[in-house]
Amino acid sequence: MASRVLVFGAQGYLGRVITKQLLSQNIEPVQIFRRGKTLLVMMGGEVREHKNFETLGKSLLRDSKPLAAVNAAALTTKEDSQLAIQNLVESNVALPAHIAKICVDIGIERLVHFGTYSTSVDGMNPAPQTFYAASKSAGYEVLRYFTSSENLKVVVLEPFDIYAADHPHGKIISTLVESLAKGRELSLSKGEQELAPIHALDVAAAAIEAITIPIEERHSIWSLPGPDVLTLKQIATEIAIALGKESNLNRLTFENPYRTNEIMTVRPRFAEFPREPLYRVRDGVLVAALEGSEPF
Repeated sequence: MASRVLVFGAQGYLGRVITKQLLSQNIEPVQIFRRGKTLLVMMGGEVREHKNFETLGKSLLRDSKPLAAVNAAALTTKEDSQLAIQNLVESNVALPAHIAKICVDIGIERLVHFGTYSTSVDGMNPAPQTFYAASKSAGYEVLRYFTSSENLKVVVLEPFDIYAADHPHGKIISTLVESLAKGRELSLSKGEQELAPIHALDVAAAAIEAITIPIEERHSIWSLPGPDVLTLKQIATEIAIALGKESNLNRLTFENPYRTNEIMTVRPRFAEFPREPLYRVRDGVLVAALEGSEPF
């Protein structure tokens, strides 16, 4: 293959989608992920184990220099217990720092990193919706340090709600799909808050394009909304139509109160990434991004 790209978090859902898309473009993904406390690197069918990021960096330094790196690793829990706070800081602040340091040490000139639109409640000011969002925002500043002091460009992509037909359970769209498909009762908020869902394949395509797109800034942040802005009620209707389950819409109730810091209006805080998403919700909820692919 002509070139290599490091993919951190390669065995997570989004990491696997990115890996698949890189392979389809004849780019070799060097898959980096954790198993317990061990760091694993899968390249060319070979798996290497590393105890820490220092040994990982030294090992990668011996290989041919990759074209870029993509960080698809993150912890997304919305809890704020002491343990959750510790794990969120480790995953969303310390880990990006380790990745940026590896990029600097081995001479990688561009790192693509995923953030979240929920770092701003009003779409204008920094105001994290959860501690998860706060930890992601802190990760941005950690990465900014490496771009100001070293020869590294960082491209941060802030996707809105990611979905696909095979997206893991627990997210709002996958929860709606499951409820409507099986006719299960589901209690929701009043449903007037706006969302701009983006398909996992569109997120992966944007990440790969961000590897080479001409960017002058050393640290840039781009919003990554889907093609449509819909209320939660409208999304439920779109999903029901896609599944042919309109009759199950009466299983949904929209009576719960909103969160105190609910994002009610879609206002991307940064310029939108210059790539038109392909998938609208009605079609996208039927499109799998991995098609049964299993993690290593």
